[in-house]
Amino acid sequence: MYSNKKPGLGKKAIVISPQLWGKMFISKHHYAVELSKLGYEVFFVNPPKENKLGGIPQIKIESTEYNNLLTVNHTLFFSNYLKFHLPFLHHILIFVQRRLLLKKIGEPDLIMSFDLTNNFPLKGLVCKKIFFAADEPRIEQNFVSARNADLIVSVSQHILDLYEKHFPKTKKLLINHGLSEEFLNIPKKLPKKYSGINIGLSGNFLFKDIDYPVLLQIILENPGVKFHFYGNHSIESNIGADSSKKNIEYLTQIKRNSNCTFHGILGKNELALELNQMDGFLICYDPKKGQSSGSNSHKILEFLSTGKVIFSSYFSFYKGTSLFMMNNSRDDNSLLVKLLHEGISDLNQINNIHLREVRMVFSKENSYEQNLVKIIS
Repeated sequence: MYSNKKPGLGKKAIVISPQLWGKMFISKHHYAVELSKLGYEVFFVNPPKENKLGGIPQIKIESTEYNNLLTVNHTLFFSNYLKFHLPFLHHILIFVQRRLLLKKIGEPDLIMSFDLTNNFPLKGLVCKKIFFAADEPRIEQNFVSARNADLIVSVSQHILDLYEKHFPKTKKLLINHGLSEEFLNIPKKLPKKYSGINIGLSGNFLFKDIDYPVLLQIILENPGVKFHFYGNHSIESNIGADSSKKNIEYLTQIKRNSNCTFHGILGKNELALELNQMDGFLICYDPKKGQSSGSNSHKILEFLSTGKVIFSSYFSFYKGTSLFMMNNSRDDNSLLVKLLHEGISDLNQINNIHLREVRMVFSKENSYEQNLVKIIS
């Protein structure tokens, strides 16, 4: 629980996000909420909209369902065309845009930026500046956003190593993903809601990292298992969606199967209760496509909090652990098909009391609250 002394009381924090505020939460949304719980007045700055014809920038601040947490929507007064064709001019104008935002928000005590596109440069700011490298930088320009940060944080050692080459003198911190408190306070021995064997999946199901062919194979080869999908399966999403024809076709095929149920986007409390109804979980990503090159995934901790087994593609952060059943090959994801099939036949053993307790204890040690204290201390 939080101390009665709130370190952020009377202070202002800005969270720079590449994803909009909305129903689906990922790390930047969770950390914004945790900052507000620490007493900060938090301004969650959404990615800017483009005004292709130029003009007066529009900045709108709105409240959210959380105390002390506001969203900031803003429109550029110049075209994004400059970023790719006249980068020097864009670099100057984005500082003007930042000044306009700060005039509206006020000077912050803390900035936590998750943005790889340098929409809010850190240079020249006198507050504490944290750059959270949640995703792998794919081009040289992505590294610019971390310039002048006091601390670079990531859930992936692979990502931190990339930033070490560019900013060897900047402090680095490797932490795990975080877990929201809603997943830590679930009543024990909930009455069973679903019959048979139930395997849960959660997240954005229009996500380019998903290994759709292997996922479809698993579903087709396990008709006696019920697969429950929790999260976005619509192109309209605040965290983005891969609307490529191929992925839409795969998702359509998956939805046609009678052993698949799509529950949509749930609130954290409802999702936590639903996950605790599952007998196990499935994560089926292509490690070579992953945003962190198959390093880590935020949903792992949510699954571990239930104590139930996870059948998963490769994640280097968990290599050498026995927390879940992981395909140790980065190159042959089809091995996950066999892994799940064998595990389903031995659920009682791999979900025994000791293993469940180990998983739950590990998840509790990685709450967003504890992670945030490590980051800002």
